[in-house]
Amino acid sequence: MSTESKETSVGESSSRAAEPEKKKTIILMASDGDEFVVDAADIANQSVLIKTLISDLRSADGLQVPLLNVTGPVLAKLLELLSLSATTNGDREAMQKIIELMKADMNMMIDVLLAANYVEATSFFHLLCKAMADKLKDMSADAVREFLGIECDFTEEELQQIRADSPWAFD
Repeated sequence: MSTESKETSVGESSSRAAEPEKKKTIILMASDGDEFVVDAADIANQSVLIKTLISDLRSADGLQVPLLNVTGPVLAKLLELLSLSATTNGDREAMQKIIELMKADMNMMIDVLLAANYVEATSFFHLLCKAMADKLKDMSADAVREFLGIECDFTEEELQQIRADSPWAFD
């Protein structure tokens, strides 16, 4: 999957016609070999990691960025949602659509959340964290542990003591 590049016109002088400027692209390489060609400026605006790489290398066009902790399907979903997020400009309804898309598949949501953290897409990462918190807030402690694959390390006696000390937490 690749994001679309739009051509923009840059005025040169009053005697010359405006010519379209080719946008610079970078190639994001997933851990499983999938490659995604994306607009460098768009992704740099959303990812601190990519912005730093472009700045450090002083070049963006054709830059290949290996993302060793992100698989192709997860990167595809991340790019799709980042693109949708970028076009919302804070529109609550559009942001809610992103949250609902991610709530449908919690395993993918966790993977995309980790990928957003890896590429330092901070505002999008915070949005996904909020969606995750909204999903988990209505679950019991046992359901959360099961969902996240966490083994309970309390003994039965310790659990009973906790329930006795904080009955409001188990209502």
